[in-house]
Amino acid sequence: MDQKRISHIVKQHFTISSLYPYQQLVITNIIEGIEEELEPHDQLIILPTGYGKSLCFMVPGLIIEGITLVIYPLLSLLNDQERRLKGIDAPVIVIKGGDDRQRRLNDISYIRSQTRGFILTTPESLETKTVQELLEPLTIRHIVIDEAHIVSFWGKSFRPAYAQLGKTIGRLGMTQVTAFTATAASHTIDDIRELLFLDRPVHLIEGMTDRPNIFYMVLPSLSKVHDLDYLFTCSTIQRPILVFCPRRDLTESLAYRFRIRLRSSDIFYYHAGMKKEERQYVERWYYTSEDGILFATTAFGLGVDKANIRTVIHYTVSSSIEAFLQESGRAGRDRGPSLSITLYDPNEQFTESVRPFISDTSQCRRVTLLSGFTHTPDSCFGCDVCRAAVIRSPDGYEQILSLIRRYQNRFTKEMLASLLYGRVSYLVRKQSLHRRKGFGLLHSWEHDDIREAITQMISKGVLIEKANHRLVTE
Repeated sequence: MDQKRISHIVKQHFTISSLYPYQQLVITNIIEGIEEELEPHDQLIILPTGYGKSLCFMVPGLIIEGITLVIYPLLSLLNDQERRLKGIDAPVIVIKGGDDRQRRLNDISYIRSQTRGFILTTPESLETKTVQELLEPLTIRHIVIDEAHIVSFWGKSFRPAYAQLGKTIGRLGMTQVTAFTATAASHTIDDIRELLFLDRPVHLIEGMTDRPNIFYMVLPSLSKVHDLDYLFTCSTIQRPILVFCPRRDLTESLAYRFRIRLRSSDIFYYHAGMKKEERQYVERWYYTSEDGILFATTAFGLGVDKANIRTVIHYTVSSSIEAFLQESGRAGRDRGPSLSITLYDPNEQFTESVRPFISDTSQCRRVTLLSGFTHTPDSCFGCDVCRAAVIRSPDGYEQILSLIRRYQNRFTKEMLASLLYGRVSYLVRKQSLHRRKGFGLLHSWEHDDIREAITQMISKGVLIEKANHRLVTE
């Protein structure tokens, strides 16, 4: 393989001086497999987020004659990759559900007329007979599956087209397949081999999963809204910030709430239930924002390429270690120092796979995070355990507990919240709360957040609400 050809394309189209060794290896394997007609020459590539997986198929697609077909799990990824390819003047079309038939025919005619080009699609679109008939006469030399771990996470449940993707590719007669992911534990690799490659021999290239530029910390919380408020206004927390939320409605409510709290219009939400035009607007805004806060579901976490996200916050614990690595890996794709913060409360339910990362403070977060992977770090580049900066008690916990210990069976939830809040009102004066020791102890909090914290402590059994609604300690 002529490495000068690769170097020329890289410098001409991507304005970088050189590739990483893993990129060089993957690109060379793809080009040699196609040009020398090696059959089959499948690869599974596991490289950390921010290590330029897209270049690994974009560069060969600009060199080899024929079409590169790229399969994505989400339309947001199609939009992002289409933008990148158009930015380097590469011929590219998108095939997705709901396309106008004549437009689709025009697109196919256009890409067929090109010496080289890219088709971007989804498993569901590729599965349809009409799309397969359109693709049949084309010279497709390489199929790429991005975010391949999704076949294990979603393919067996609500994305059946993923479970059938290997068979669909087989029906198209394609032999050169490359699957990419940033994270895959051994059981996920087994699923990928079975479902995507149908147990054919696969060349596995696995880089270190660790992201040394990300500092990991876990923050116990009584009121996650309060803790977000603190983090957003803390001078040491850098922006742009991405906050992952478990539900669509939560992304919206939090975005609206913090627009009001912070008096800022530079806060948006993002989820798959939004209209196409709305998602595209938010994508464009966030891509160029230097100071924005985005609340998003995992719809944003699967590869949307914003290089300079400085802080990723998980509002709840991720569903798996792989999901967490994917999502936290949105931070610092430019290799700059970045921060990953996970908020959690002891009542929160999470899977056993992530429990050590959240709960075990006796060893490095990175070690527990990467223990299920082939490569584990030799040293820690930054976590709250190794930096002796573990926060063991949620903000507000000791203040609330000390007051109830002092005033056993004296205050209701509302009275305690008003006492801690420290604002003089008619009811506060009537109950003489402003004369109590501890008045205004949490004056920097919002009243609703204090109530939420007290409720959490009651639900955990730290505080007990008696029959007269007065609070006592356990």
